[in-house]
Amino acid sequence: MQLNLTELQENQPILDSLVSYVTEMRRIVEAETTDDLSVSVNFQPAFLSRTSWETAQVTRAVHFMDFDEVARMSRLYDFQALYERSEEGMVDMLAGIGDLDWEEPAQALRTIHLALRRVDGFGDSLAQLYEVRLEHGFGPEPDSAGTRTLEFDGSE
Repeated sequence: MQLNLTELQENQPILDSLVSYVTEMRRIVEAETTDDLSVSVNFQPAFLSRTSWETAQVTRAVHFMDFDEVARMSRLYDFQALYERSEEGMVDMLAGIGDLDWEEPAQALRTIHLALRRVDGFGDSLAQLYEVRLEHGFGPEPDSAGTRTLEFDGSE
């Protein structure tokens, strides 16, 4: 889990600069007509591990653990999977970047921007969950620790 948190933290500046780049490209496109627009989006996903959780399941070690502890661990890794799916969606979108409607570059950039913000939001929430679990373990829930509402309304 610590390695996953470190991976997210190290990836964050790269993601931040990419969000800033796409935001600036949107500003340029919305401010003027551009006939020769060139966009380069180099998304780098975080590579997270779930080996210890999968090993605990396969070896049935979870059968000897406290149920509430297993439930909390399961929720954390379910959220990690959601984060990974958001990354996969971003990679898939960029693989098909030519399929976006570049006749309307502002809309194409908006689509990319929203997908990046989704990855960023899930990553922030996942990092907070890791931090709480690394500090408090998977035992009884600490008072309000690890509770955060992820709000994403799709606005810019």
